[in-house]
Amino acid sequence: AMLKKSGIPFVTMGLSKEPGVYQVDNDHEEACHELTSILLMKGMKKIAVIAGDMNYIINQNRLGGFCRAYQEQGMTPDESLIFMDAVTPVMIERAVDAVKNRSVSCIISADDLIASAILQKLEAEGLKIPIDIRLASFHDSGLLAASKVGITAVKFNTEELGREACRVLLRRIQGEDVPYVTKLPYEVALRESTK
Repeated sequence: AMLKKSGIPFVTMGLSKEPGVYQVDNDHEEACHELTSILLMKGMKKIAVIAGDMNYIINQNRLGGFCRAYQEQGMTPDESLIFMDAVTPVMIERAVDAVKNRSVSCIISADDLIASAILQKLEAEGLKIPIDIRLASFHDSGLLAASKVGITAVKFNTEELGREACRVLLRRIQGEDVPYVTKLPYEVALRESTK
């Protein structure tokens, strides 16, 4: 509100519900929709999701993409397998405990930090990926690269996100017309964890 009132040109990285704000972000909803659709087409019908703080638009969009994939295939996700606001390691562990004996096809973490915590919990319990359970993440990073098994994940180019935000800002400063929302592409990286 202060920046809008001041008239200082600015661009947010990430989406905002505030009207009249220039925004640059990755297309999280479409990326998560595509990843979930792929998993469903591979026969994984009973998928659990463990997500962080649902006050964040990014988590709302990721869950929206997940649910839309189910709807487009004429199915409904099992709400008892959707764990929102898992913001501490203990909450993540409880979510994993709640799904590990329910014959889920796959667990999808909303981000790489949650995926890492899930990996630690599964490893501590002696469960092997993808033999005992499959795992995917709605966000890839170097954090997942240390895993013994390659984790299927959505890849975003964070450097390009910063560059595009700068381009949009410079174009605004120069008085050019730019769209309020710019969404960048992504890549779904299918790896061993969902075989």
